[in-house]
Amino acid sequence: MMVIWKWLENRWGNINKISTFILKKTAFVSLGSFFYFNYILKMNDIITFFESSLLTCPSKKLMGIECLGCGLQRSFILLMKGNILESIKMYPALIPLLFMMVYLTGHLYFNFKNGARFLKYFYFLNIILIVANYIIKQFL
Repeated sequence: MMVIWKWLENRWGNINKISTFILKKTAFVSLGSFFYFNYILKMNDIITFFESSLLTCPSKKLMGIECLGCGLQRSFILLMKGNILESIKMYPALIPLLFMMVYLTGHLYFNFKNGARFLKYFYFLNIILIVANYIIKQFL
């Protein structure tokens, strides 16, 4: 046994660091699994809360005309439930908006080389999707 231990130390360096790494990795995976299953159990409560506290659209309520953001909340709830196609049909700009927000946050922290240019493209894409969705809802 000692021969194998010495051989491993010669081959990989300090074996205690490797065993500590494996122990940390196992603990991380176990803890991650616990939080994942806890997340799934709590997700139904979160979705129920969002469904029960939807905001009403003031322009639709006062004037009877949908605004550019109508359908965003319901689309987000559908996305949280895992209904991706229904979410895209409800509000096509939601997923690009979420990607844009994630990219914007990453750009603010890491200052990507061409981050501002990509964000400009994201903005134009989202504007086109939002306006096209609005026109389709209003006139078709």
